[in-house]
Amino acid sequence: MAEKTLREFSIPSTDNVATGPAVDLGDVNFELKTNLINMVQASPFCCKPNEDANTHLQHFVGLCDTVTMRGVTQDAIRLCLFPFFLLGRAKQWLYKDKDVVNMWEKCSIAFLAKFFPLGKTNALVEKMVSNHGWSKERLQPRMRGMHTVKEMDMLAIKLDLLLRQGGGHASH
Repeated sequence: MAEKTLREFSIPSTDNVATGPAVDLGDVNFELKTNLINMVQASPFCCKPNEDANTHLQHFVGLCDTVTMRGVTQDAIRLCLFPFFLLGRAKQWLYKDKDVVNMWEKCSIAFLAKFFPLGKTNALVEKMVSNHGWSKERLQPRMRGMHTVKEMDMLAIKLDLLLRQGGGHASH
């Protein structure tokens, strides 16, 4: 191995540039079309406080589902396009955890867990409950067997269970 000079060590290298998750495509070779990438990039997820990660993810999956490629799974298409869907802190998260999010199911669950946390889910449940005019008395802790359970916590648990049964990806 040839010795490097100090100057050569100081030159930036692309060896350490962060990339998205590695997608196992087997022996299939495919290329993402520019129009599809542009559609995904038209409404990226940026981690802004007013953004809804769940809505963004639904939109992204809808766009991905408009494409089929012979020999390529929908999961592979989603994973290949996902880095184009994210900006800023969200993209940094993907690059940092790329070994963990190497399958679409893991990726979508980790994304929602990170950017649509349980606290936000609970806040939405509280908002829904307050819009239905439930009294303060109904929101007080109640005995359930041997445990005291707040009605809001019960609603959050039931909502999580319904989302899991309905194919949603509520995770904490």
